[in-house]
Amino acid sequence: MKEDRPVSVSVIRRLPRYYRFLRDLLGKGISRISSKELSRLMKVTASQIRQDLNCFEEAEGIYALMKESGLSQQKVCAMLAKPQPTVANKLRLLRLDPQVRQFLIDHRMGERIARCLLALEGTDRQLKAARHILQNQMSARQAEGYISTLTGPKKGGRSPVGYLRDFRILFSSVDKAVEEIKRCGISVQAQTTEEDGFVCYTIRVPKTASPQKAAPRRERQAVTV
Repeated sequence: MKEDRPVSVSVIRRLPRYYRFLRDLLGKGISRISSKELSRLMKVTASQIRQDLNCFEEAEGIYALMKESGLSQQKVCAMLAKPQPTVANKLRLLRLDPQVRQFLIDHRMGERIARCLLALEGTDRQLKAARHILQNQMSARQAEGYISTLTGPKKGGRSPVGYLRDFRILFSSVDKAVEEIKRCGISVQAQTTEEDGFVCYTIRVPKTASPQKAAPRRERQAVTV
């Protein structure tokens, strides 16, 4: 692993405050909070919080702990109460060029997208892909699919194109779920469209429309023993 910049002293000084605030929130039963709301409570800007608590800072902190303490990855996982694959995936993020990391932080792109960019070689390709993902407002799953089209099938593997050729196969389970909803008497509509290289599956349920009459159930015959 190449040498990375250390965690800044200012971030280290803010960590105890983050810990106290987040611990108090957990004690109140709050497990999720936006950076905007946390910034209001801590009197720190939301952008500063996103900067401090991003996945790359976490990875750098884990790497620094391993390097300075001499502990193995397995022991660090035990200390942090995290599975080894989770920690390994965190550390892999440090392979991204700092320029790519900063782009992802600035545009609030998640860890899952950061991981899929690792499949591309070179900073320029990673930045170009990240910009494309951002401009098209792709979800993490869509980003992974997009990256797979850039990398192509693995050697000795089969291309996924054949499996995706007929999207009715992919949506068959969804169609069945829609039919079950209709049988419950709910007026639901499903529509499949294609646009900009994507297949969109839309399910529409009216808010105020009266439900359809539910399909009658067959009564069970009583059996006398």
